Amino acid sequence: MSRQQKILFIINPVSGVGRQKLVESAIEKYLDKNKFSFEIAYTEYVNHAFEIANEQKNREIDIIAVVGGDGSVNEVAKALKNSDVCLAIIPTGSGNGLALHLGIPTDVERAVQSLNIFSVKEIDTCMLGEYFFVGTAGIGFDGLISHKFAQSKKRGFWTYVKTTIREYFKFKPFKINLTINDKTISQEVMFVTFANSRQFGNNAIISPLSKSNDGLIEVCVMKKHNMFKYLWLGILLFTRKVHKSTLVKYYSIQSAFIEANYEYAHTDGEPIQVQGKNKVEVYPNSLIVLC
Repeated sequence: MSRQQKILFIINPVSGVGRQKLVESAIEKYLDKNKFSFEIAYTEYVNHAFEIANEQKNREIDIIAVVGGDGSVNEVAKALKNSDVCLAIIPTGSGNGLALHLGIPTDVERAVQSLNIFSVKEIDTCMLGEYFFVGTAGIGFDGLISHKFAQSKKRGFWTYVKTTIREYFKFKPFKINLTINDKTISQEVMFVTFANSRQFGNNAIISPLSKSNDGLIEVCVMKKHNMFKYLWLGILLFTRKVHKSTLVKYYSIQSAFIEANYEYAHTDGEPIQVQGKNKVEVYPNSLIVLC
């Protein structure tokens, strides 16, 4: 009989809209105790999930399961990059972009049950300057929305929609210099997104052809358009057809340099700020994921 796999669940108690509260009972009810033994740790502050995972990954742990949203997933994935410890995701966030991309159930009970199947794959991880990401990163309008969303007292899809509409009318395009293979593309844009997975979250598919294990990042560049065209872009995002539109230009890269006259950005939906020229690059097959 093979030995039990050891799982550490890292739970963000304030993630998303409260579904993480169901996790303890789901673990007790649905996790196969013949296959797994488990422990639970709770985060108390920003970056605590990274600290816990980074400390515990060398303690004969086989799987670290993050219970939270894309920000918590980012922290744990960063700690597990280039390690033998497998990342699992119990998605309880507002967007759950990477989980949806990987086909992980967003229902807590089904997500816990899926751990029992124990199917693993290797995926790529990425960097935007000094910032790690595993799903998407962006500079511009999506970065601004991440900052505004983080300041909001309410979470969830409709808060995101209302914030997007409100900020659109005030947003001004900015200039980027995107250098790929010594060729520089200079233009004014609404945003530039770097996609290692297909979506922002909530099934908003910004890069339908993205694969997380192909050694490539899809760069999605959108110019400023009028509101009617932007509403059409919103429809395309949720019908998986945005890549067929002339509103967005795509480039496949292994690495590139981005210089933007705008500082608001995000990595996996978490707000950051960037300045000057930053390198974007992919690290193939650098993370083991259970999905």
